[in-house]
Amino acid sequence: MENRLKVGFAGICQKDFRGDKDAEISHAVDHLGAAGKAMGFDFHPFPGRVVTGEDAARARKALDASGVDFLLIQSTSIGSGEALVELLKTDARVGLWAVPEPASEGALPLNSLCGLNMNAGIMGTRPEYRDRRFKWFYGRADSRLFTRRFELTARALSALKKIHGARIALVGGVAPGFYDFEFDAGKVRERFGVAVEEGVRLKELFGAAEAAPEAEVENIASQMRSAARDVAPEAADNVERAARVEAALRRMAERGGWSGIALRCWPEFFDQRRLSVCSTVGRLNESGIAVACEGDVISALSMMLLNHAAGDVGMLMDVSDVDLEGDAVLFWHCGPAPWSCADEEGVKLTAHSIGGREQPDGSFERFGCVGDMVLSPGAMTVMRLTQDADAALLVNGSFVRGKNRGFDGSRGWFTGFSFPPSGEGASALDFVNTVMAHRFPHHFAMVRGNASGVLLEAFEWLGVDVLPLARYADHLQT
Repeated sequence: MENRLKVGFAGICQKDFRGDKDAEISHAVDHLGAAGKAMGFDFHPFPGRVVTGEDAARARKALDASGVDFLLIQSTSIGSGEALVELLKTDARVGLWAVPEPASEGALPLNSLCGLNMNAGIMGTRPEYRDRRFKWFYGRADSRLFTRRFELTARALSALKKIHGARIALVGGVAPGFYDFEFDAGKVRERFGVAVEEGVRLKELFGAAEAAPEAEVENIASQMRSAARDVAPEAADNVERAARVEAALRRMAERGGWSGIALRCWPEFFDQRRLSVCSTVGRLNESGIAVACEGDVISALSMMLLNHAAGDVGMLMDVSDVDLEGDAVLFWHCGPAPWSCADEEGVKLTAHSIGGREQPDGSFERFGCVGDMVLSPGAMTVMRLTQDADAALLVNGSFVRGKNRGFDGSRGWFTGFSFPPSGEGASALDFVNTVMAHRFPHHFAMVRGNASGVLLEAFEWLGVDVLPLARYADHLQT
């Protein structure tokens, strides 16, 4: 079942103000109901005015019974603090909302903005609310200001709702020596509500791959061959074997309820199976299962959040080169990008460009099956959480046609760096310095488009800090 966001609404009023409070409430309910249908959230309004503390208690109990995740509290007119305090007993996240006055002269019709100010002040004054986050809104429900702010909130909270309760499987553990991928499963669960299943062994995956139904394996292999522009001879014999791993992981993910997988993709696949599974990772990512290479749980979590924030499928990359003259860095990985991200030359199935084993006769055996591609030009959002999941690197920019096509694998030259929330521009050298100064792990999750606004909102609700730009300088920065 789809994990849809539930938005509630209550309008606080005071009888003494003569503005048409019922018309304001009806307008809000009508437009938010339509927004829910368009954006994919469920809308649960409390009918009528909330005037007294008793009214607010009835509203809060009804909204809590509906399971609302976000409660919009409209100061339809300035209301009582008792009503606000009662509504704040909900566990839902809250928004405080004011509407414009219907007249600008004569008797004050609603005093709605002052009501918003008072409610914000109550949350800042009373100790029990000082650490509780809220977002303010102003404007009628069809106004540009309200719509812009509310849609961002709905998208961010929808993304958080979709990953809350999700499961990430760590299959085989972290790749050997990659200590910067160490993580705390308790912190992941506490902040994001995401469980990490740590006991899945590669032996189990290998067994499931061998037992995969032949018809399913052949169907996947056929899809791979038809979607690739070319299949190199060194990869041809491994297409079915890669398809077996894909079939096994899909079945295991369905059985285990996994939304993400952190896969230890080497060295055992090389040593025991004579196989690389980069193309498998790319195809699983394409299907919406967030798969991170090398047992990187935090990157799998970051990819899940990126996918839902952007409504697209993402990928995981390293920074492998910098072009100082062209002001670009090369994002590269062995070949696990979603195939839809390739440029017009498409995807070639080939052997792993660097992974293999030296043979007794001195030759070097390369293993398939890798999706070799250059990433298509376009805007991208780069984001990865830190290992404690309490901060994130967030960068915008674009893949461009660089000075060359880069190293074999999944790759693209990236430039036009900007760092939210300020949008401050930066150079490639600034980006490298920021990564190093923050001692950031060597994986970077990314997705097409600009999802920074949604991510910034999500981070604020969660209390996740955004790492600041650290501009390059010749002196030591720690």
